[in-house]
Amino acid sequence: MKRRSCRSYVTPALLCWSVACGPPPASPSEHHIDGDIDNGRVPDITLEPGELDFGLVDLMPPSEVSKDLEICNLGDADLHIQNIELEENAGSFSFGLPESVLVPPQACTHFSAFFRPSGPGDHEDYVVVDSDDPDRPVALALLLGRGGPSHRAR
Repeated sequence: MKRRSCRSYVTPALLCWSVACGPPPASPSEHHIDGDIDNGRVPDITLEPGELDFGLVDLMPPSEVSKDLEICNLGDADLHIQNIELEENAGSFSFGLPESVLVPPQACTHFSAFFRPSGPGDHEDYVVVDSDDPDRPVALALLLGRGGPSHRAR
């Protein structure tokens, strides 16, 4: 049985991860994830802050608050962000795409998280960042917020 060579690719426009067997895609917007682990160089992800508290956000009129997150590479090889998602995705939190899915050594990329409460009370979720960091392939940031009444005079 002949074995096929498989490679992993990340597509910045779609921020998705897939495995392709055979030759690499022809598109210049796709980056091969190969790392330099065999050379002793590895990426090292950090996600800061580890907790974002959006505080009390009015339900009426509907309001949205944003805060910034930073993905940094403290390692000495390129870090490839393979996926970003919300753990629960219950509808109160969302996020924008990072500036880049390739983070060079000793560099950072930024993205925003948003909170728009879907109802009153406490809301909680995690931003989950998957990468090719061999020691910590998943980085988490806790998102907290509270939906409350408007403070308008009645």
